[in-house]
Amino acid sequence: MDSEQGKGIRIGDRERDETVRLLQEHTTAGRLTLDEFDDRAARAYAARTRGELSMLTADLPRPAPVSPRVEPTKVATMPARAPAMLCLATIALVVAGVAGAAAPLLVVVLCLVAMSGSAHGRGRFCP
Repeated sequence: MDSEQGKGIRIGDRERDETVRLLQEHTTAGRLTLDEFDDRAARAYAARTRGELSMLTADLPRPAPVSPRVEPTKVATMPARAPAMLCLATIALVVAGVAGAAAPLLVVVLCLVAMSGSAHGRGRFCP
């Protein structure tokens, strides 16, 4: 469908409201006087086709396309307890290494379970 055929397409309230919103933006920017806005808004609400609406904004610049807002990515951070957990795990490994070969794994697992945080930021065995 070329643009000339599209100008005869009937429009609804949504298109009329959108045109009036654009006219308000141009008035706020100083491109239209209040009298010009009143006249064009009345003609927009009386318009029946796309062509009638497009004539109301033909002499105004097109709005810049709005780019989607990109949320900044969150950087993974080390939990506040990580240095303490690492220190305790190291001490546990040294102590367990002296006690025997099977003990280090058990001590490390118990230490990590005790220090792991829950949804409230507290460890199971920590206040």
